[in-house]
Amino acid sequence: MLVRVLSFSGVFTSYALVATMFVMPKEVNSQAMPLSTIKPHALADLKELLHTQAEWVKVHVAEFLIWENRDVDEVRTVFLQEEREFGKQPRYRIGIWRVLAQAAKTPEERKRWTDRIRAVYDNPACTDRLHAIETLAKLGIPVEVHRDWIAGIQADRVDAFTVYKLWNAAYHPDIGPNRVRDTCLSLLRQLNEQDKLEFVSTLSYVIRYLKPFTQRDWAQLPKLGRILEMPVAMRANLLATAWMTAPIAGDQQVSSIKNQLLSMDDGPAGLQQLLHGLAERGEMDDRETLYRLYNQVKDGNKATYDADIHATAAYAVLKMIRRLEKD
Repeated sequence: MLVRVLSFSGVFTSYALVATMFVMPKEVNSQAMPLSTIKPHALADLKELLHTQAEWVKVHVAEFLIWENRDVDEVRTVFLQEEREFGKQPRYRIGIWRVLAQAAKTPEERKRWTDRIRAVYDNPACTDRLHAIETLAKLGIPVEVHRDWIAGIQADRVDAFTVYKLWNAAYHPDIGPNRVRDTCLSLLRQLNEQDKLEFVSTLSYVIRYLKPFTQRDWAQLPKLGRILEMPVAMRANLLATAWMTAPIAGDQQVSSIKNQLLSMDDGPAGLQQLLHGLAERGEMDDRETLYRLYNQVKDGNKATYDADIHATAAYAVLKMIRRLEKD
């Protein structure tokens, strides 16, 4: 993330139109279409986007394929070439190394790439230390941190670097996820009470990675009424986080949160967060909604086309189908 968070990375979108390998019907009846039928379309889209997109969209596509254990060797080959061409470019180099670490064939190969990320974090002169600490957190590689540092974090002095370093501490053996989750929830509550919202979305994004939540943990998130008062992008982010971390899926409060997020599918900020929510928590009766959204965003000829949203929709299809088939 650098934030959009998830997403929060600055995204560079290629102006090339994406070639579509399959033609999908405008409307999909999910009751009539077997789950196995739509999977090849979504996978083909991701493979096409891997080769047609650039920078952070390319990184996101690569990670979606890795997380679904699809074409990992191809991803590795593509990003080894990216490293040869752009391995000295600040910020994007962190994304390249992040992908290569996840696509590595051996622990030694993975360490070679994570050591490069750590070297950037350790160098105060590097302009992409923020990207480095976020990526180290995403990869679960802890840096040195002390309990006293965590105890001394003040809400009115929080910035993105502090939030990502705090997230990273969840993987430190002397601290762990419970302490970090409690601290993040406390900071989120304080910022909300003080109406200092600049880093609320960043905290909200990080909190998604600190599951599982107890009911007590979840109750500390901002209430629905307060969330609905927030700017659109922040509102969608918090709604998605509340849905994705809810310990009881069928709770009435959770249904209200989910329905509010479903109503935000007409703009990019809401749509991106909705797709992440569907990937993580979508159920059988959400299939038709997801397939409709997927068909809606995959047309590269539309003036509103966004390759990052297209990739997220394809990934959401693959992940939701995998979860439902497993269940």
